[in-house]
Amino acid sequence: MLHKLQYYYEEIRLISIRNAHINRLLAMSNTFQEILAAALGLAGFLEEAHQDELSHQHHGDDPATCSYCRAIRNVREFNATEQSISTSRPA
Repeated sequence: MLHKLQYYYEEIRLISIRNAHINRLLAMSNTFQEILAAALGLAGFLEEAHQDELSHQHHGDDPATCSYCRAIRNVREFNATEQSISTSRPA
């Protein structure tokens, strides 16, 4: 699971190279939970910037072919899976 998260993290980091603050936050993240929290925060930032600046015109309204949309979706799906696994584990 960690390797999958690191792949998504790297995909998002490369897409968002313009935002220095977010990149510093990601660079300081060491634990699984810190990386996941940073990736989720970045996914939210990317989604907002993507909708405002690009308005999906660059990929013909097809989120399946857009690297921004794919990165956002991957992180959110990973988080949902991790949350599901966490809540099903015995305490």
